[in-house]
Amino acid sequence: MIYNEAIGEINQLRNDRIRDFQEKQNKLYADIPRIKEIDWEISDISTRTAVELLFSGEEGAGERAREAIKSLRAERDAIMKERGIPLDFLQVDYGCKKCEDKGFLQDGSRCDCLKDLIRKKQYERSGLKDILERDNFDTFNLKLFSDKLSEGEVRSPRENMEEIKEIAQKFSKNVNGFKKNLFFYGETGLGKTFLSSCIVKEAIDNGYSVVYETIFRILETSEALKFNKPIRNPIDYQALFEADLLVIDDLGTETANSFTNSELFNIINSRIMSGKKMVISSNLEPSMISSKYSERISSRLISDFLLLKFYGKDLRRTL
Repeated sequence: MIYNEAIGEINQLRNDRIRDFQEKQNKLYADIPRIKEIDWEISDISTRTAVELLFSGEEGAGERAREAIKSLRAERDAIMKERGIPLDFLQVDYGCKKCEDKGFLQDGSRCDCLKDLIRKKQYERSGLKDILERDNFDTFNLKLFSDKLSEGEVRSPRENMEEIKEIAQKFSKNVNGFKKNLFFYGETGLGKTFLSSCIVKEAIDNGYSVVYETIFRILETSEALKFNKPIRNPIDYQALFEADLLVIDDLGTETANSFTNSELFNIINSRIMSGKKMVISSNLEPSMISSKYSERISSRLISDFLLLKFYGKDLRRTL
């Protein structure tokens, strides 16, 4: 998973910087043996004093040690200044000064460097970096939706979309804590895919792991794995179950058969049972779901998802 990859990358960065420091330190010790002697003496004093305080509790031991170490450090600094060596030369040059390339702060929370790396990998993995820069809540324009009532509806498309957007924003900021999954349905060109992209970006920016795929790609990979078929650019199958958020686009466009029904139920049910959230978009009305899919799938979609209807005019004709 991306989280483990990011942790591994940060650990490798830390190890590389410590190795570079050790090589630099060894060279300095070879050039100026007295500095090595001083560092060893400082270490020895610290160790002996700690043991002495542990067993004897002598009050003056700590103060004597501090004075001795202070004197040794002053001698070392003087030698380095004389040789034109920066005083921070014998410090590890960590990439992140806040966490020293550990990825976590002292209170156990994630450092910004780890958050940024996870977010970067999420964008790369999604393959949607350019799309998400274009399609997000900041670029969401409610004025594209008509403020005139649609036939058979009690609210205008704009009012409807304003409410759906608000739900989507709350969902994407608190994916794990949101009570239900989201099911977007309606005809093509009404903003379902755009809003899905908005959720993906916001969720990634809030630190959630996200997988965004079309139903075709998901089932194509599932079939290839099950029947040992060759496939170009397969998706990460395990991530379908493990990611914090799975976004499935174009449900209903796939050919329905016993295999696709079984696989779709497996993914949806497994995620519901493990408490992991989903967003699914489809052209299918809820009334059509039961006729296309098994009762197990339709039951899950209707009971565990918040059904959000998109309606109005095709936005692609107004752009």
